[in-house]
Amino acid sequence: MQTILVIDREPPHVATQALEELGVLLVAVDDVVRARHALRNLRIDLWICDLSIDELNFRALHADSRTLNPNARILLTGPALSKVHAATLIKQGMGQQFIPKPWQPLALKNAIHALLSSAPEAAPRPGLNKQLAMGRAATGGGQTGGRRLIRAPREPRLIVQPRLIVQPRAQSAAAAVIVNDGRYRLDELIGEGGMGRIYRAHDTLLDMEVAVKLLTHEFSRDEEAIANLKEETRLCMQLLHKHIVRVFNLEKRQDLLLIIMEYVKGESLSKYLSRMPQGLPPDLVLQIVGVMGGALAYAHGKGVLHKDLTPGNVIISDDGVLKLIDFGIAGRLNRQKVASEYIVGTPVYMSPEQLRGELLDVRADVYSLGILIFQMLTGRLPHAEQASFDELAGRPHPPLDGVPPAVAQVLEAATAFDRESR
Repeated sequence: MQTILVIDREPPHVATQALEELGVLLVAVDDVVRARHALRNLRIDLWICDLSIDELNFRALHADSRTLNPNARILLTGPALSKVHAATLIKQGMGQQFIPKPWQPLALKNAIHALLSSAPEAAPRPGLNKQLAMGRAATGGGQTGGRRLIRAPREPRLIVQPRLIVQPRAQSAAAAVIVNDGRYRLDELIGEGGMGRIYRAHDTLLDMEVAVKLLTHEFSRDEEAIANLKEETRLCMQLLHKHIVRVFNLEKRQDLLLIIMEYVKGESLSKYLSRMPQGLPPDLVLQIVGVMGGALAYAHGKGVLHKDLTPGNVIISDDGVLKLIDFGIAGRLNRQKVASEYIVGTPVYMSPEQLRGELLDVRADVYSLGILIFQMLTGRLPHAEQASFDELAGRPHPPLDGVPPAVAQVLEAATAFDRESR
């Protein structure tokens, strides 16, 4: 029996409809941590991945999947804006097909059927039946309120409750190096990005919580990138500001680089925006922008750009203090052009010149801040949903409607296509 893994923040009811009569097992997870555990511990014939999931580093997730599931088919999905990114991944052999959201059940069903039909047969993984049995036992002997988790042949099957499948915490071999080092105990994976994974950790020497970013092996093997990172880290360690997450140190363990940072317990601005899809109250936006603007001005004065200003990189702590994170990936104002694979950022927030890989200055952060302010006020981004990477880099965004004229005038200036006009 073939197994499908759905990695999606939304409930899998559309996938469930599409999978009727296909006779497959369905596993649904809603975040990267659970997805990784499923790919490392279950035989998967096809996985469906939403490229817009928060904290997703698809290349790292794909690499993790190859040990147990090297032949699994991959169906990429997400908003239409993800199409260009998906095409690049497919070209590089990290996927077979892309279907935009919202899903059409018939189209999804046909795509799944075609991909499963082309999937090679895989030998059963030792211990899998035991894991499924444990999952059923933990949910009441395979039933939930009288409803069997393994259903009749014409129904899509749910192996176990999604959160039960992936609840155990899995750590990479690289993370084990740090754990065995004796100083940093990695307690929880809290995020992923283009440069690596971030863990909530405990510094056993100083007896305090910290955040540890483990950089990817690809990055750690690039001598020029490492030299730039050292230079940037020295600058970031000098950023002593209430609203900027502290960078404590850059360390090396064998061939692995790690950045030790301040740990902030709280929620990202993206979580707040997801709960308020019509936008935040103007008074709150004004307060947030004042704090962010002050923090950015301070960093710019020290010669540091952020270069990835997004809702996910704005944290509001449990005691209400706003913090900007990920200045550790910023570059010096006069040394910010590196190999294209290390130019990081989120396309919909990036300035046109950043998308084109040009040299940057503070106006790149001004552009990103303007886009973020518009999103906070309206609950949406100014770009058309189907905008491609090339369109974002080569054309001005549409008029910023839905905000007062005076505000629109300021935001239009901040997000001008030509940075000389910002």
